[in-house]
Amino acid sequence: IYVFNKNYVQPYVQQFNLGVEHQLARDLSVSVGYLGVRGVHLQRTRDINEPLTEVPTNITVAGTGQVLTFNRLTGSRPFAGFGRIFEFESNANSIYHGLVLQANKRFVNNFQMSGSYTWSHVIDDNPDATAVVPGTDDAKLIYDPNNIRLDRGTGSNDVRHRFILSGVWELNYAQGIQNRLLKGLLEDWQLAGILNAQSGLPYTALVNSDLNNDGNNRNERAPGFGRNTFRMPAFFTVDPRVARTIRMTERAKLQLIAEAFNVLNHQNITGVRTTFFSLAAGQLVPQTVSAVGINAFGIPSSANVNGQGNVGRVLQFAAKVSF
Repeated sequence: IYVFNKNYVQPYVQQFNLGVEHQLARDLSVSVGYLGVRGVHLQRTRDINEPLTEVPTNITVAGTGQVLTFNRLTGSRPFAGFGRIFEFESNANSIYHGLVLQANKRFVNNFQMSGSYTWSHVIDDNPDATAVVPGTDDAKLIYDPNNIRLDRGTGSNDVRHRFILSGVWELNYAQGIQNRLLKGLLEDWQLAGILNAQSGLPYTALVNSDLNNDGNNRNERAPGFGRNTFRMPAFFTVDPRVARTIRMTERAKLQLIAEAFNVLNHQNITGVRTTFFSLAAGQLVPQTVSAVGINAFGIPSSANVNGQGNVGRVLQFAAKVSF
């Protein structure tokens, strides 16, 4: 059953920013800026037909003797004769703070460069307007339907640090060469590249069982951990580009391009297996990489990596004719 909360309202966004820029030289400027974005009345879905009584329950971590505590829902559903009742609510919010430092060198003397560093933080209540299909979207639902404040935390798209450096260099220094062959070989070259380095995305430690008895085992957090308290490794890529322009006629020219993506072959992980514990014989069993015994949230290995961006290096060659 699906229902809309009687106080449901449409979401809206408030945005505010402030920036200061200073010119250091005729072709060089630096700037500092702040950007804030606040989302209000964001949508999320909650099962409102859950037992209202929560009982603190202890559970042991196998092999360690450690005892963890979680709240377990007990009793019957308020609306007898019904199972899950999904209510669309607009009581989630979000806030983004971003501080941006930037330096720009305009194209002068055949060269331009831009560099920027961003520190940012996203805090939200785990909103998700797409959680509408029972079973399929269970991972997007509220962790504890009776305590929605437990979902307040770092947003899933939070990138705390990000640095980008890019530049273009026109190797146009052959004008004074008299030898036509040598001049033809040396002129009209271009070097460019982009470096991108950023913090890894956050994720939540989960248990592959319905510990809190809310009928949903897809979003069960490991006891003792909050939402998005772990982070994937940092993301790093270097993408260079070399181009050569060959003038064929007065109007036509041929451009040869060679470029690489992630040329340093850095392993950029965009997803990991988030199961921290499994449940067996009434105990929590820590998940490990069986071959080497590394905890799933330690240094990632091929056994617990769930997704990668820019897998390996990619080389690309192209030719373009302009006339």
